[in-house]
This record gives sequence, structure tokens and C-alpha cells, in this order.
Amino acid sequence: MEVSIILDAGPDIKKTLRDLRESVDWLKYEFIVTDRGTKHRKWLAQQGDVQVIFVNDDRETGELPELMARYVHILTLENGGWAHQEIEKPVSAVKEELRTEVLRSVSQIAERLGPKQKPRPPALSTDRILHISSFYANTVGITSALREFGEVKCFNWQTHVAESGAEAMNQALLATIREFRPGTIFMEECFTGDVRPETLRRAKRENHIGIINWCGDMREGIPPSMVAMGSAVDWTLISNRRQARDLLARGIQAAFLPAGCPTEIYKRMEPDHDAFPEDIIFLGSGGRKFPNSQLRLDVIQALHKKYRDRFGVYGRGWRKRSFPWVKPFIEPCEREAVAYSSCKIAIGISAFTAEGYTSARMWKAMGSGACYLPHYFPGIERWFKPQQEVAWWRTPKELISHIEYYLRRHDERQRMADAGMHEVRNNHSWEQRMQTALRILSGGKIKGNHGTHL
Repeated sequence: MEVSIILDAGPDIKKTLRDLRESVDWLKYEFIVTDRGTKHRKWLAQQGDVQVIFVNDDRETGELPELMARYVHILTLENGGWAHQEIEKPVSAVKEELRTEVLRSVSQIAERLGPKQKPRPPALSTDRILHISSFYANTVGITSALREFGEVKCFNWQTHVAESGAEAMNQALLATIREFRPGTIFMEECFTGDVRPETLRRAKRENHIGIINWCGDMREGIPPSMVAMGSAVDWTLISNRRQARDLLARGIQAAFLPAGCPTEIYKRMEPDHDAFPEDIIFLGSGGRKFPNSQLRLDVIQALHKKYRDRFGVYGRGWRKRSFPWVKPFIEPCEREAVAYSSCKIAIGISAFTAEGYTSARMWKAMGSGACYLPHYFPGIERWFKPQQEVAWWRTPKELISHIEYYLRRHDERQRMADAGMHEVRNNHSWEQRMQTALRILSGGKIKGNHGTHL
């Protein structure tokens, strides 16, 4: 096992390195030490297992320690604990056949290097919460839900990147954190790597901040940028159970948290049958390649062939030559709620079939009072009872059977739609999701802005 160990030099750096050497003598290791002016500079430079970064002031070293690392596995000493990350090093990459053993060793490393008993962290404040947001249409409900707990400021990183680039965005983000001084940060940045881990590490060094990075979307594999971010934040929350377990195996503190329903927007509305005349609708994109792309295509074609004008698809990415009958993406969000309120049946096909994973489509449709027929995913039975709140299906043939059944039974269809709507609004709103997230972050009860203990 090979590991690079990153830490800052203090007055007791000699003792720290001596103790660590005794703890890691079973590893192939190196130390990367940042010295900001201790009396041990000459001694550090003479150590054969130490690479030294000499800094004469409080300037940040950025990603320099990671770039200097010889090995792919990195342990960083932060706030008295050890954070692990795995970086891409093509020359010294770990062989695939050793990967399982390496991941298993990570937890052993952290246990040997870590303190016998973790100190209890000071209570986190929710008086001021910074929401580092992503796509407005997907996460508009998060900002309003967080306002139940404290003063909220929203920073949309994508807008800043589009306007001035990633470097300027990170500078603006750090300036916002310094000015607003949040006690808690809820962030949505998992795939692009535009928000840099060092920006958040620097913010945490300057203030006591609890940081969550949440991912409501999914990719086939966990993106490297999300793994790198996992070492900088306190918790990585992800909307499928399998990848939450994978992150834990990599030494990243992770938990499962699905998307929620923005109930102030997605609610039963007055139907508009002129704009949305179809009995059956699907709101979603086409064209992209993901595991369920062919299933989605098969379902869309089968339903159009059988129901014609009674079936409507609204979304981006559908080839006009093949799907001239697909209608444009619906916006703003309030019009989506009207579309769901106007139909008799809404169907759902997520891009991936993974334990606990569903796109936000399910919460939006059910919260708006639609009779919802989702493609089955493992874990849906933890939330709903079949044919009571939803009727799930596994094949296009089973879906059509459900549609035929519920189109003929108005009262039964309405009862299931009502039951699903109440279940989502009562137990799957963004308010409930944020309560769960803040509980996870605090490790217990957390006090809101009205003195309410969650």
C-alpha cells in the first residue's frame, strides 16, 4: 500500500512525524509538509521521506500538495482528523486487480493514524446558510426549504462560471463566504469540478463551517471531481444507495439522500386542457445515451403508436425527424405543475435503474396530483405501496396494462393520485429532506431559527 500524507508544520512537527512514522511503518509512504516559518525548516529539508512546501505568509498552496504527491492515495490531516482522497496518477496508478484491497486498506489507515477518540465538534450554526446552487429548475425548492432553519443566501456557481469563468467564480465564492459568514453550506456541485475543493478547505480553515455536497443526479461511475470534493466537505449526500456505499468504501463520509418535492410550486393546479390536452404524458429528454435510453425509446414509441394524440411527450433532445410530434420543454416550473394537473396519467422512466434512485420527475408529478406510473427501481417499495400511491411497472407491456386499467377506472385512478400526492407532500418535501441533511451534518439535534429542535 502506497500513501502520500499531507500536513502543515507546527512547532511540534518533529514529534508529529516521529509518531506518524511509527504508525505507518507497514506502508510505503511519504510526507508532504507545508512550513509557514517554523524553526525546523532546515531539518525538514534534510528528511528523506519529506517533501517540503515553504510559504512565507498566509497564501494558500492550492492543489500543489496533491500535484507533488507520488502516490494515488492521499491522507490529509484536517481539523484533527484524516481525510482520504484518490487522485489520478497515470504513471503510478494502482493496478486494477489490487483496487479492492487498496480500498479495504483505506479504513485501516485512517484508523491507525486517527486519534483514539474523536473530539466532539462544536455545534454547527444554521443562523446563516449558504446554498451553492446548481440548475434553478431542479433545485429551486432547496433554497426556500433552507429558510425554515435560518437566513439563506444563494450562490449559483453555474451562472458565475458562464459569466466570468471557473477561476473568477471560485474567488467570488470565497468572497461571498467571507462576507456572509455562514455556519452551514449546502452545495450542489458533483460532476464538473468547477467548484474547487481547496476553495472550501480554505473557507473551513478561516471559519467553523459545516459543508454538505449533495448530488441529485447520477452517472454510470462516480465522477473523480465528486471523489475529490468528498475530502473537502463534511458529508457527501447522494441520491442512490449503491454509490453512497461506494463512496464510503473510498473513505469518504457519505449517505443516501434522494431529491425532494418543491411543494410551493408543484401542487395541484387548475387544469389547462387547451395547452395540455393529452390523457397520458411524459416530461423528459431524449437523445442522450444512458442505461435506460433504449427502454425510454421503446416505451415512447409504443405509447405513441397505441394512443396517438392521447399521449404527449414534452422535452429537449428529441430528433424532430423521428419524433415530430414531441412538444417543447415546459417552462417555467409552474407550467409543469399545470401539465401534471391536467393529465390523467403521468409516466416515469429514470435514466438509471439503481437502488433508491429516481429523478425529480416522480416528486414533481405526484406532488402536482398526477396518477403516476413509474418504472420500477429497487427500494421504491420502502416509500410506497403498489396500486395505492403509485403503480410501478417493469416492461412496456406491463405499463400499457396499467394505463388501460386506470383509464377505465376514474374513481380508482383519482384515489391513487390523491394518496400519492398527500404522501409526497407530507413526507418527501424539500423541507423534510433538509431536516434529514442537517441532522446528518450535525450528528444529532440541530436548532433552527425559531428555536425548533429537529
